[in-house]
Amino acid sequence: MTLKPIDYISINDIFWVQFKPYLVSFGFNGLPKDIHFTISFNDNNPDINFHVTKNADNPNDKPQIRIVCIDKLLLEVYVSSFSLALLNKVLQPINIEELKTKYDNDIGFISFDNLELSDTNSLLKHKLIDSFKNNMEIKRKTRLKIKGDIEKKIESFTTSEELYTSIINNMVELSNEFQKSVEAGMIITEDTILTVIRINEGWFTIKKGMKPSDLITTFVNPKLAHHLIWKTIRAINAVKNAKKYSDTEHLNKPIRLKKIY
Repeated sequence: MTLKPIDYISINDIFWVQFKPYLVSFGFNGLPKDIHFTISFNDNNPDINFHVTKNADNPNDKPQIRIVCIDKLLLEVYVSSFSLALLNKVLQPINIEELKTKYDNDIGFISFDNLELSDTNSLLKHKLIDSFKNNMEIKRKTRLKIKGDIEKKIESFTTSEELYTSIINNMVELSNEFQKSVEAGMIITEDTILTVIRINEGWFTIKKGMKPSDLITTFVNPKLAHHLIWKTIRAINAVKNAKKYSDTEHLNKPIRLKKIY
């Protein structure tokens, strides 16, 4: 029997995401009933677009307002620079030498790649299954629902003595010589565990307290970012009161992102 891949995940009805070959849809608690966001990349359309949709009795006549679109070929040209800009936006540099001085060189590093190849990876999988088996439910073979107080389960899982011992056994001294240009892992000191990414000789961690607008300005200027947010809020309010596509068709005028020469 061949198992089908999970294509829908929800967490306590707070957030859900669905994957299909031609789109990704997601929603969260706080949106009006039956409304969600979609990123569409249908093969029959030269564009990728982001739109607001509302479920309807007729799935082929849903209220829908596209917010923004971009030509797929143009996106391919800029995907590398967009990726670099996004990394610069979300990553915060770490001064390793200051960290070594602060802890008198008593710091260790665990590579996620090495962890995956070790016996700890098998332990992690088994403990994850055992810890969360009562909080997970699969419906219609491809829909995963996570429910219950998962925060306490996560705390219990991460403070497991058996798991902690296995992780410590995989810790090595922080070195200045690297076999890979990019590596992710954890830096461990006497009082903290820091998730890090190393790119060549630079060390980074994920910035905290980022807002959606911070990410949007990675790709567009602040003025356009503000307009896109306003347009999305306006679309949600319009779609909320609509029953079919024709009710929102006059608002279906997406902003097209173009190359600036």
